Amino acid sequence: MTTLELQNTLIDKIQYIEDNEILKALNVLIDSSYARGIVYELSEEEEESIRISEEEISQGKYYTHEEVLRREAEFIN
Repeated sequence: MTTLELQNTLIDKIQYIEDNEILKALNVLIDSSYARGIVYELSEEEEESIRISEEEISQGKYYTHEEVLRREAEFIN
């Protein structure tokens, strides 16, 4: 079945669905397929921030998840 044939078959079937929950689920599924095709372009500032972060990571300038949790607990107490 070609893409066009499949699209037309689905359109025909969707027209007869009366269950609102199924239609909502289909809508979410279709929306997610659009989102996969979107490529986000980083600004120069975002690219620079990532470059700096990667450099800091390579120099060991970061906290592990466990360290963050410990520091947070210390701060709260």
